[in-house]
Amino acid sequence: MHILSLSIGPRFTFRIASEMNPLLDILFGYNQINIKGGIGEHSETLYSLGARFGVEFFLAKKFSITPAMGFIYMLKDFDTNGLYLPPQDNRRAEMIPFSVELQFYI
Repeated sequence: MHILSLSIGPRFTFRIASEMNPLLDILFGYNQINIKGGIGEHSETLYSLGARFGVEFFLAKKFSITPAMGFIYMLKDFDTNGLYLPPQDNRRAEMIPFSVELQFYI
């Protein structure tokens, strides 16, 4: 199985203090899924919309940490077109797990 994913979109940042900035990411996602093997071959393109909410904490002039959570909504269900795969729950929306970004600025 090969999956190619790309997410792009704007980021909105709200300055509260010089060390803490809440942010909102609006994401449009492109996902190309290719399945090839003994079970057959299938290729599908899926699109998604998502949002991520977090707070960027500046710990030094060139270093920040951003804890964030969000959700993603697939614009259509994944369809295997009859390939034999284990049963799966084709949820169209799900929470994006808690993540932490470390950023260094030059």
